[in-house]
Amino acid sequence: GLESKYILVMKDGKPINGKFQDMIDLDQILVSNVDKIEIIKGPGSSLHGSDAIGGVINIITAEMPENSRLSLKYRRIMFDIGTYNSRKSSSGNTASINISKKFGNFSWGTSGQLQDLLNQSSITPLNKDEIRKINLNTELHWISKSEKCQYGLMLDYLGQNGIGRNLLSTGYEISSNSTDISRMSTTLTHDWILSKKLHFNQSLNVSNYDREYRQTGIDDSFTINNIASESLVDFDFKLHYKQNKNNMLLGFNSSKPSYQSKRLIDSSHVMRRSGIYVQNEYSRNERLKMVYGIRTERYAGTESFNPRLALMYIPKEYYKMRFSLGKGFRAPSVQETFISFHNVDQGYVVEGNSRLRPEESIGSSFNIEYSNKNNIR
Repeated sequence: GLESKYILVMKDGKPINGKFQDMIDLDQILVSNVDKIEIIKGPGSSLHGSDAIGGVINIITAEMPENSRLSLKYRRIMFDIGTYNSRKSSSGNTASINISKKFGNFSWGTSGQLQDLLNQSSITPLNKDEIRKINLNTELHWISKSEKCQYGLMLDYLGQNGIGRNLLSTGYEISSNSTDISRMSTTLTHDWILSKKLHFNQSLNVSNYDREYRQTGIDDSFTINNIASESLVDFDFKLHYKQNKNNMLLGFNSSKPSYQSKRLIDSSHVMRRSGIYVQNEYSRNERLKMVYGIRTERYAGTESFNPRLALMYIPKEYYKMRFSLGKGFRAPSVQETFISFHNVDQGYVVEGNSRLRPEESIGSSFNIEYSNKNNIR
């Protein structure tokens, strides 16, 4: 029931930066490399922090296969939009590659996709006639002979160019625009199995997102050239401990997002966030499980405490009962706080509010699931 800015979208447990109008563009994700998607309904700030008011979506990429692999694909798409002029028909070309190789204790894999989309303004809300983009994902992993220590390096790149034109019925061009997007993300991970009960994990993610919008028209009053960039440095530390019926998680997270745009007051801003969280999963038996935890987050001089409780009970073989209660929060975005934009062409002004405070929510859910023996549960 909440719009997308209240949903935290992550890839492999890491927040995706590069929001436009406080929304994540999911075209940044290379779909061919996705293994599964985890969805947590309701507030999830007790574990994931800001933006997880309505829920959490975690897009998990596929693990590299044990054996070498090479895959090449090409797809041509033609859209029939009922026009008699075939030159104006929407079309698309997509080429992709997946390759992986194992060298002793090292594993390497690369996935890439190239898209060329034409006459898209009739079928997409982006108001772009031509869209060209490239996605590249590369991973390198090393695991010790004892399999107790592992290091990983992940590189993600997105490059996209979109061109739009506004034409009169006579075909005369009154304005045109282009948008160039570039996103580069580097992630370092370290996993260390200290014992059967204790597991240590840490990761460092550095992301850079650049967006340039250019518009030209019949005279200089229609000319716009706006450059916006966003960078994120995110560090996460986790300690897992298992004992008897308890599975505990203790973690620390620190992030430093920075923003630059001509539409912002002072053009550049740096925001700092840090949080400490603890969570425990208690399994009394196979029929009853309980998860409870709390996270304290510090943002712009304010503190936020976010607890969560979840229960799962299986009264009978084909029934499941779930209940959750939690608190979530969303820190104001830089756009909402510092934007100062005057659209001369359309005649309106947008001003941010520096006095905004984090939004908070309390949410609960209850559901009963039933599946018979002929269905996969």
